[in-house]
Amino acid sequence: MIAKILSILFLFYLSSTYCGYCSEKTTFEEEEEEYRYNECKELNGIDYYCHYDRKNQRCEELYCKTSSSKYCDMIPNSSDGKRCIAKSDESGCEYKSCSDLTSNCNEFYTGDEDQICTLDTSTKKCEIKKCSEASKDKCGELIPYDKTRKCALNEDNKCQILMKNCEEFKNNECYRSRGDGEKQCLPDTASDHCKLYSCEELSNTECNNYKIYDGEKVCAPKGDKCQIQTCSALTDKEICESVKFFDRGIKCVYSDSGCTLSSCYNMDKSECGNFIPSNKIYKCYYDNDKGKCQTDYKNCEEFSSGECDFFNIEDNLEGTNGKKCVEDDGKCVLNSKNVEFSAYFFLILFLLF
Repeated sequence: MIAKILSILFLFYLSSTYCGYCSEKTTFEEEEEEYRYNECKELNGIDYYCHYDRKNQRCEELYCKTSSSKYCDMIPNSSDGKRCIAKSDESGCEYKSCSDLTSNCNEFYTGDEDQICTLDTSTKKCEIKKCSEASKDKCGELIPYDKTRKCALNEDNKCQILMKNCEEFKNNECYRSRGDGEKQCLPDTASDHCKLYSCEELSNTECNNYKIYDGEKVCAPKGDKCQIQTCSALTDKEICESVKFFDRGIKCVYSDSGCTLSSCYNMDKSECGNFIPSNKIYKCYYDNDKGKCQTDYKNCEEFSSGECDFFNIEDNLEGTNGKKCVEDDGKCVLNSKNVEFSAYFFLILFLLF
């Protein structure tokens, strides 16, 4: 009996230390945020998602009842198998099963791509149906949770979950397609859908839409069209300074010697700040841990007057609990001190009178 009690106590101890380990994670092996997110994710619990908190630079436990709607699908199922999904008003998350829903059925992930949560028109409730068991004329009515896929007829004339083609995505969804070799899925200017384009098929005003993962080449204007080129091949100053690489720490710079490749990562320690990324929301700074220059988001205070709003992207606002970067006395600050003081002043008046 004593042995059993001790075993149970030991298991409770293990569970308590495991559950608390996520929120106790404050040091990381890597500086880049993408690695930190992965390090936290490895500490997921049985009922929470371990998320990297950018503001406090540590891991945090996100539970279904307390998480924002952005992370619902990251949180594990409940003990009775229900999934954590966004509330209808996007105010947070809640545990639901497919049969609990009466709308937005395909937003429910069943865990099996062949099993699709779909609306039963007779009962007006959601239910799970298999794509592979659907009749030929009903394939298209089943909309998978994964927006990159579809339920459609295969080569054997049977319903099956298949990848969508580039042309099946709308203009704002092209990023969902993997493309096809050298061709990328990009917005089609002649329609509201996407189309496969090579760099050379784009007009000279669309070159930056084509992303190249080679750090030394870029899709740049060449006459009326585009062409994959190196910085040194660009002779026009305006073109040299306007092309955009996939890597935010690389750009072309024009000088008396022509157009040359410049990299944040190759800068000397004292010159990191001299590299200004093409995208103004980033900075080049010296990372003491890595011993070299790196790129990262700018802090609010690092933006110049008139540029404060560049800070207010979703990732940054998440780390500031919704506080926006605003201009105050010619400087960028997180919420205006004057506004905060005024609100505080009126609160005192309200309490007094």
